[in-house]
Amino acid sequence: MFVFTVGTMRRAFATHLPRSSRALDAIADDPGRLSEVWPEMDATSIDYGIMERADAILTVPCDPGWSDVGAWPAAGELMPELEGGVGRVDAAVAIDSSGNILHAPGKVVALVGVRDLVVVDTDDAVLVMDRARAQDLPAVLRALQQRGLDRAT
Repeated sequence: MFVFTVGTMRRAFATHLPRSSRALDAIADDPGRLSEVWPEMDATSIDYGIMERADAILTVPCDPGWSDVGAWPAAGELMPELEGGVGRVDAAVAIDSSGNILHAPGKVVALVGVRDLVVVDTDDAVLVMDRARAQDLPAVLRALQQRGLDRAT
């Protein structure tokens, strides 16, 4: 968990991730440009791009009940229970199915004989993967980009 002022973080981006800093400045002025400037962002997390390089860091021990929702299995821990698993859908019907994570707002999802899947429906793509393979998602994103399907990432 990070706590910082906007000014402090903007200076850190300017120092350590200048490409991302310029992109963030562009969308601050015009949020509608997000999809245009997204490819200009540095492909790294705040952890690696800024925090590991910063020289003014303070660590405060605490137990806030943290969950790293950077992966679907962790996100599933925060989702409401539904038939066949957890998720955000209009309705789910599950026959002989359990342990699934569903993210398909506005959709009805039917599950038959499946266990421990992650099903994510967005405007331009559908992801179906085994929960135990969530760490392989970056490989999927790279494959989509290599095939010119960046819109699905």
